[in-house]
Amino acid sequence: MFVPCFTACLIPLCTALRILAHLVYPIRVRFPNVVTGKTGWITIGYIPAMKYRKGATTTEKKAVRLLRDELLQRCLAVVLDGLITASADGVKMTLPDHGEVWAVPRIVLYACDQPEERHVLGLKLSGCFYPCSMCMEYKSHVGLESAGARSRGVLKTLEEQLEANILHDAGERPSRVEQLARRASISAIVPALGAVHGLGTGTLSLFRIFGFDRLHVCFGSFPSGFTAPVAPAFESATSSARSSAPDIL
Repeated sequence: MFVPCFTACLIPLCTALRILAHLVYPIRVRFPNVVTGKTGWITIGYIPAMKYRKGATTTEKKAVRLLRDELLQRCLAVVLDGLITASADGVKMTLPDHGEVWAVPRIVLYACDQPEERHVLGLKLSGCFYPCSMCMEYKSHVGLESAGARSRGVLKTLEEQLEANILHDAGERPSRVEQLARRASISAIVPALGAVHGLGTGTLSLFRIFGFDRLHVCFGSFPSGFTAPVAPAFESATSSARSSAPDIL
């Protein structure tokens, strides 16, 4: 089985490139080779950066943030278009010593930081009641000992995002859009990853593929004492995600 680990470096400034005076961020994918056992990174696209105008009002900044999220999802939809179809129908590949085989690609890991995760999933980053992407634990209870957190439903979340997006684009029922945003901490954005088989269908693993990018942890604003144990943990999480690929079919 051909299983790509999808990771994107969208947030780190160290990965930003300037092309023709425009700031862009690369989208990179890591492909494990099932024949050789080796992996390699491939840049598959770029996302242009959008900035506020000088002196922008709060309303204008809110509109720009929404446009940024829309642009992000459009770019992801373009680069994932072929993968979305192949994840459901499969694709023929020719392997040495095996001939022609059917490959069914899966996304098993998206390495990022927490703000990027929220943007990619179309969830609010701040000013929301439910800051956890996997559960519906109220913000005042997050980080406390609890065994009763209700899981965030993938299909219900996607349906609410679709409803909010349709109403927002049509300029209708803004109160309903705000109600959906407050109730589920969502944006009026439909995540492109939800169309990938195994994430928005099957075992519904959309909220379970995200892991911390070691770059953010090791070189972020954390005490140096925290960097050493994180690297093995990230590698362990990566290996675990790969080994659990059959679970998200």
